[in-house]
Amino acid sequence: MSATPPAPAAPGDDAVALWWYEVPMPCWRLGPTGWLPNRAAQRWLSEQAPPEDDWAHVLEALSAAPPQQPCVLGLRHPSMALHFMPQSLGAHSCWWLQRTELGSGDLVSVTELLELLRGHGPVGSLVRDLDSGIGQWDGEVFEMLGVPPSQGTPHFSQALAMVHEADRAAFLQRHEVLSAEPGRYSLHFRIRRPDGQIRHLLSLTEVLAARGGHGPRLVSLLFDETDSVVRHQAEREASDDLSSVLAMAGVSVWRVDVASQTVTFNDSGYRMMGLVPREEPMPLAEVRALVHPEDLPRVVEAAAEASRSDAVVDVMARYRDGQGGWRRLLTRRVARRDADGVVRTLLGVSLDLSELSQERDRALALMDRMRLVTDAIGVGFWWRDLDAGLLEWDERMYRLHHRDPSEGSPSLDEFLERHVHPIDRPMLVARQQRHIDEWPATSEVTFRILTPEGQTRWIQSWTQRHWRDGHRLSFGLHIDVTAQREAQWQAERERERDRFAIEAAGIGVWEVPLDGRQARWSPSMYALFGRPATETLSPLRVMAEALDRGALAETRDALRRCRLHGRDFRVEHAVQWPDGSQRWLLSFGRLQCDSAGQAMAVTGVAIDITGRRRTEELARERDRAEQASLAKSALMARVSHELRTPMNAVLGFAELMALDELSATQQERLRCIRAAGGHLMELIDDLLSLSRADAAVASRATQPVPVSEVLADVCQWVDALALAHGVQVEARQAMNTPAWVMADRRRLGQVLTNLLTNAIKYNRSGGQVWIELSGTDLDGKPAWSLAVRDNGRGLSPEQQVHLFEPFNRLGAEREGIPGSGIGLSIVRQLITDMGGRLEVSSRAGQGSVFRVDLLAAVAPERQAVAPSRQGSAAPQGPLPASAEAPIEVLYVEDNAVNEMLVSQALSLRPRFRLRTAGDGAQGLALAAQHAPRIVLLDMQLPDCHGLELLQRLRQLPALTGSRFVALSANAMPDDMRAALEAGFHHYWTKPLDVMRFLDDMDAQAAQLAP
Repeated sequence: MSATPPAPAAPGDDAVALWWYEVPMPCWRLGPTGWLPNRAAQRWLSEQAPPEDDWAHVLEALSAAPPQQPCVLGLRHPSMALHFMPQSLGAHSCWWLQRTELGSGDLVSVTELLELLRGHGPVGSLVRDLDSGIGQWDGEVFEMLGVPPSQGTPHFSQALAMVHEADRAAFLQRHEVLSAEPGRYSLHFRIRRPDGQIRHLLSLTEVLAARGGHGPRLVSLLFDETDSVVRHQAEREASDDLSSVLAMAGVSVWRVDVASQTVTFNDSGYRMMGLVPREEPMPLAEVRALVHPEDLPRVVEAAAEASRSDAVVDVMARYRDGQGGWRRLLTRRVARRDADGVVRTLLGVSLDLSELSQERDRALALMDRMRLVTDAIGVGFWWRDLDAGLLEWDERMYRLHHRDPSEGSPSLDEFLERHVHPIDRPMLVARQQRHIDEWPATSEVTFRILTPEGQTRWIQSWTQRHWRDGHRLSFGLHIDVTAQREAQWQAERERERDRFAIEAAGIGVWEVPLDGRQARWSPSMYALFGRPATETLSPLRVMAEALDRGALAETRDALRRCRLHGRDFRVEHAVQWPDGSQRWLLSFGRLQCDSAGQAMAVTGVAIDITGRRRTEELARERDRAEQASLAKSALMARVSHELRTPMNAVLGFAELMALDELSATQQERLRCIRAAGGHLMELIDDLLSLSRADAAVASRATQPVPVSEVLADVCQWVDALALAHGVQVEARQAMNTPAWVMADRRRLGQVLTNLLTNAIKYNRSGGQVWIELSGTDLDGKPAWSLAVRDNGRGLSPEQQVHLFEPFNRLGAEREGIPGSGIGLSIVRQLITDMGGRLEVSSRAGQGSVFRVDLLAAVAPERQAVAPSRQGSAAPQGPLPASAEAPIEVLYVEDNAVNEMLVSQALSLRPRFRLRTAGDGAQGLALAAQHAPRIVLLDMQLPDCHGLELLQRLRQLPALTGSRFVALSANAMPDDMRAALEAGFHHYWTKPLDVMRFLDDMDAQAAQLAP
């Protein structure tokens, strides 16, 4: 051998030499001319040739190596070693050059690696020329494919036919791809051996490009994967079977990833919690949000306990079911750790035990109830073997029959003789003998027993009988039904009393069978129709004689609705009695059904409601009368309202004329006009007040009212009247008492004015009137009593009877005393509406006392009150300096007489510059043009209402700060309140008191901003 590396060698023509030459691992073979390298060895020598002295060492080692024994020759090259293959290629031995990162002492031969691979399964190698399809298999390939080696390596087309028909197309397509491009490939496929076996193979292939006149070649390692594939398929099928079984069983399988804090469920797990299955894991926090708050701490602790140990940890918890309810799940978990003992996952399963838990709870509850029931009702159990002569009682049987358990269960004869009541003993003896002979499956009987104290108790017995193993066995229970028996007797007595009460109360009982049978009536039912109860007089005939056609049709319709729709039967109808009188009956009933829900009959009762019908008719008559009264009152209020407009002209111009210089005769005539007009206005006001009281038009809301202030106003109003009649009014005690009452201030003033006016008018000259205030109670609550006492003529008992009748003046009209006779009726109505009480005490010739009681009130914090027309006084002191400046006044009024009156009245105040308008449109135009500081508005205008015109005027910027006053003949409180709430500063009613009107105008001017 030469000490230099061998020269390149030709591959040779035989298949073995061809395979050796194309192997991608550097190798040499010993040929006739020495060691010859293959293509890979040539490439290695050109790129990483070892030094010559190293190569000489290799050749020396090769010469000394045993030809047929595997060995490893270490080279001085740091990453190479020579491995000797014990197989020979023909007559040649082969050495392989293998890379290694280890020292020479740790190198492993190719043979050892192949042996290692074969230890894990069959491994074979092959080489094939891609152009010719000729190849070379080693022995493992022949054995793997079930082909005898003696037949030689088959051509590619023959080998392709062995590929499984289902994989052949993919195999051929893959082969075409690797034939077109050198590289490394892998392919899984199946082959069908000549003996019919199917094997699963893995091919690891490297395709070598054409070189040195040779076409492209492939070198492959074949691995027989059949065992692993079959095992994997079996495992997968087992896993699928397990998954199916788990799904059918509703078992949730889950896995918690500790690092990502996520949970993966199988489909059953998602559905168990009412969730839609998904691919990605769920956050652990989201899963724990589904746990019942009371159970969440136990779930968290179970996870922690499983992480601390290797034990399986169970916990029962409630989870949301996605439908608003909860499922009770048993969850079981165990930790899985890595090589370092760190917990990586928690594996677990969940079982839905909701139904089992509910069933268990129901069973436990049932057992508890059964125990309670048996204890409560004293049920005793027994069994008997007739042929063996055995009888057993439980503890309750002994207590039930008052027998000492130490005596043991009695024989049948002893039981009958000692415990059964003598009256029932013969009956039980006969039954026992008959049952022994016939041995019926079941029986029951009720009998009496005697206690040692001589008391009688009732026992209900149920028995079941069987044949078992040739023996006659019977089982039964006894229960004490004494209380039920007594209740039954009591119910019978109650029914007798009810029948008596029904008959005594005249309530008729009826039943209409739905199967065509005749209706049944109780005797009281016949009596309600004024007929005697006889067998020959059927209910149908009685109804046909007593009811008209309409009532009969209504009754039939009500029965039909009850039968078809289950509605309650209810009919009211008039009944004509044989004597010609008429009675009204109310019949009501219900549908009666059997145990299967089948309608059987309609049963009910009938009662006489003639009295109620008459009461209802009287109530309707009363309502009609009240409606007529309300209409009358409304008419009176309207008439009163319409009379105010002309009275405004009469009294207003009379007052203006009084300011002129008149003769004595003219003054007397004017005085008569004013007196008559004043009286007429009193009548109008009384009519209006009466209409308010009758129709309840005004609001009766009450609030705390200071009595002293109201009295001060009233005394001021009646001062002139008292002076004219020579009557002295004393009110200092009442006015100095700090009393507050719950009332309407205006109506309280109206009440006191009327009472004081009467006390003055009907008094004698030189008489006295006292107003007294004292504490009292009203319906058990603190109250104030305000008494108006006089020493006038008084009232007789006959007069007091008619005192509050409207328009009844008790004969005073004959004495020339002015009045309408309706004041006291109004007073009583107003006091009643304010929740008070009016009492009268009087004697003829000694005077009268009218006492008004009102609930006491707590004085509120006093607030400044804007001046009102009622009871306000003219401003005191000099007018402001600006008062002498002209003040623009706009008066919108469609009545020329009222306009003339206001114009002439304001002529007495030159500083007021009056402009008038006949309708709302003209008033709006004048207001925009002249910016009046005071606006007087009538409420009833031809083209609009005063409230509507007010809103339009207030929108004009030039009228900011102006004063708005309603001037109307409508004196209804609702109209006044609506006007003030809409923005009017004051509401003045007609007819006008000219002087007071001028004072009020001065007050309005004083309140204008400078």
